[in-house]
Amino acid sequence: MESYIDPQDQGEWFSFRLPMPDGNSIPVRGTREAMDDHFGAEDEPKGFLAAYARNEHLIHAAALHRVVPGTAYTRENPLVLRTQDC
Repeated sequence: MESYIDPQDQGEWFSFRLPMPDGNSIPVRGTREAMDDHFGAEDEPKGFLAAYARNEHLIHAAALHRVVPGTAYTRENPLVLRTQDC
């Protein structure tokens, strides 16, 4: 599955947009710990991006499970994905 999502490594955080069934998307911030613990991110310049590419469907499933209906997720208030959420 080709993704239109633009994942970004931001140091301790990994950000991407989660496509929703209604055609919209929501911003998500995942912690480095979650990416390391559950998705094999390596401590290298492209570690998050490589882990995201390998595990995109699992990462999206974990994030989708955390969505609270009726919550307005924005860039300032993204959905947060921590290691205990995966």
